[in-house]
Amino acid sequence: MTWHTTAITGAALFALVSQASAQNVAQLTKNGKNLVINSNDVRFNRGGSHGEGDTDTVKGWINEMDAFETSFNEALRTFKSDAKASVSDALVENKATITEFNTQAETSLTQNNEALTATIATLDSSLETTKQSFEQKVAALKASIEDKLAEYERLAETIPAKIAEIQKATTAETAKADEDINAFGSSLGPKVALVTKELVDKETDTKFVWAGGTTRSDGGGWGWLGLDRVDLDAKGDKFTVSGTTFTVRKAGLYRLAYHGIQRGANCNGYSLVAMNGRWISGYHYNKHISGWQTYNPQNVDFLWKYSAGDRVQLYIYDCRTRIYGSGQGALTSYNRITFSYEGDNQASMIAKG
Repeated sequence: MTWHTTAITGAALFALVSQASAQNVAQLTKNGKNLVINSNDVRFNRGGSHGEGDTDTVKGWINEMDAFETSFNEALRTFKSDAKASVSDALVENKATITEFNTQAETSLTQNNEALTATIATLDSSLETTKQSFEQKVAALKASIEDKLAEYERLAETIPAKIAEIQKATTAETAKADEDINAFGSSLGPKVALVTKELVDKETDTKFVWAGGTTRSDGGGWGWLGLDRVDLDAKGDKFTVSGTTFTVRKAGLYRLAYHGIQRGANCNGYSLVAMNGRWISGYHYNKHISGWQTYNPQNVDFLWKYSAGDRVQLYIYDCRTRIYGSGQGALTSYNRITFSYEGDNQASMIAKG
């Protein structure tokens, strides 16, 4: 490379000048053809380099200076020429490099510009498409909402008429229901009466009765009829039987019937019906025939209306034997009393004592 040669030549010139300055023997300048020596201490080798004395020495110096100048000028010329060539080569090379760089840069810029332009165009197209799609969707939604609003408005216009129609139908149905209820109420009374009658009839079809008496015989005097023997128990829930007492559970008409055998001697037989410890019948009696061994029947048939909780008893008298007992299960009993429920009745008792 010329740059290397030029650098070596310049370095040689610098070394020559530096060496001459460093010796500090004398400072020489050339003025035309005259050599000027500037020095505070100039010494001459009188012997000379070639045996010619002082003159030869000075001439030798002059020749050396001429040779030095020639060499210096040549080195300077070479340095300038090489430097110029090197700079020219560098400029040419740098220009080519810069030109190539500019070309590549322009090409890259052109490509990038084209790519950027294409990308922008694609984005613009996509944006436009998206915008159109969004606008279409907005328009469709708006149209749908407007259609619904119009539909709701049309429906709202029909609501008052429909409400009036419903109110009219409701009023008519209410009136019809009231009419049906009134008609049903009017027809219900006879039906209730019929059902009640059928129930009463049905109830009275079933006889609630108890039959029995006592197993013990009692002598003369008064005494309550015992109920310790049972011949028939079909009383249901209408009344209860215990000791000497019938206790009514369901209010209504009840019948008490009694048949027994007594023995007296010139005396009468009697019987009384008591309710809650109070007589509710007069004397039932059968007059005896004179004689010691006289047997006579005693019969009672008594119907009365009782309330729930009433207690009913039969009180018997004879002067010899008021009652003859019979064993359990005997068909031919000497005494038998029946107490039966005859049914309900709304009439009030007139006989109150």
